[in-house]
Amino acid sequence: MLRPSSRKARRGAVVPLTAIMLVMLMAFLALTIDLGYITLVHCELQNAADAAALAGASQVLDKNLLKGTNNQSTAITSVISNCNTQAMNYSSYNKGGGVSLLLDAGSSNSSNDSSKDVVVGYFSNPSDKSQTMTRTDPANGPVPNAVQITVHRDTNGNGSLPLFFAKALGMSTSDLKISATACCAGEVKGFKIQTAGYTTCKLLPYTLNYDTWMAAVVGVNGNAPTGPDTFARTTPNSSTSPPANVTSGSDGIHEVKLFPLTNGSGGSGVEPGNFGQVDIGSNNNSTNDVKRQILYGPNAADLGTSNFPNGCQLGADATSPTGYSMSLQGDTGVSAGVETEFQSIIGQARIIPLYKSVSGNGNNAQFTIVKFVGVTVLEVDLHGSLSDKHITIQPCFCIDPNTVGGGSSSTSSYVVKPISLCR
Repeated sequence: MLRPSSRKARRGAVVPLTAIMLVMLMAFLALTIDLGYITLVHCELQNAADAAALAGASQVLDKNLLKGTNNQSTAITSVISNCNTQAMNYSSYNKGGGVSLLLDAGSSNSSNDSSKDVVVGYFSNPSDKSQTMTRTDPANGPVPNAVQITVHRDTNGNGSLPLFFAKALGMSTSDLKISATACCAGEVKGFKIQTAGYTTCKLLPYTLNYDTWMAAVVGVNGNAPTGPDTFARTTPNSSTSPPANVTSGSDGIHEVKLFPLTNGSGGSGVEPGNFGQVDIGSNNNSTNDVKRQILYGPNAADLGTSNFPNGCQLGADATSPTGYSMSLQGDTGVSAGVETEFQSIIGQARIIPLYKSVSGNGNNAQFTIVKFVGVTVLEVDLHGSLSDKHITIQPCFCIDPNTVGGGSSSTSSYVVKPISLCR
């Protein structure tokens, strides 16, 4: 016997199932579109935060910080204000979900409120990812080296991000918040050729007494610097006579003589036959070696000799005023033969070591180096009598990719690595 066919009874049963599946598929499609949109805007916010952090950190190397410790609170306030202004500008150049991304710096650009979108602060070791940034107090410091940015698309700033299809699922907006921190790392304790594309460092083979530097251009015990202020370093201008970026006049940054140094053992004096020239590399560098290092800086061969097995670096020394020291051998003279090279770097950023004590004379002099500082050469005259010869310098920020970190705030001043994102 033939059984009745059940095909007719099942006909159309798939229609409601298809309808249910279509609803689910549309829901997944809507969710996918909105999630993709959220991801896109998330990337836009990250780009804005990165740009704002780097732009803000570019302002931590403020010229006012070169004017001495008695000017620090004014200088720090200026740094904070400039960091905020620059960060807010660069963030606003970016959009997230079609909206210009604005930052809230608080009631004043210099208030540095830790709850706001721009916070200026300090890392002793930016490479330590577990370290929390110390907020800089405008009146008390510390001198900042980093800027932390928070970019919002939520109820706290720039509005929550409206979604497209997720509204059908009861979710009409999404809240996003992204952070980035950029740092201009200091704490330099030495130099080693280690960065691709940079074959030298900016260290000059000349040293200056630590106490002389501190008194003349930094100021000690809250006192104003004692050095003169008769030169101004300005933006290069090709229409003026060379050097274009150094002129006569005051810029608030005090100067000191790199040369000559007074004779007399120890302290600020040196033994006869040496005037602060040191060997970086093998002992008894030739005049051509010195010329090359003035113009371009020590290279990998100079910093890879037996004198510097790990590069030119300070080591721990509890007796040093900075907690670190190293020894550099002296070289005779300051020869008129290097005047042209010094003239050619006037106004450029360089680095010199500071010594605390020296013993011996001529090529036998041994300088105890305790710190590195950024400088610029302002004036050079190495002809005539010893009393007429001189090299005048002043503090200057020097960015050097081949610095070695891991020191302290006392082992270097005005010497930093290039600005980079650290968080």
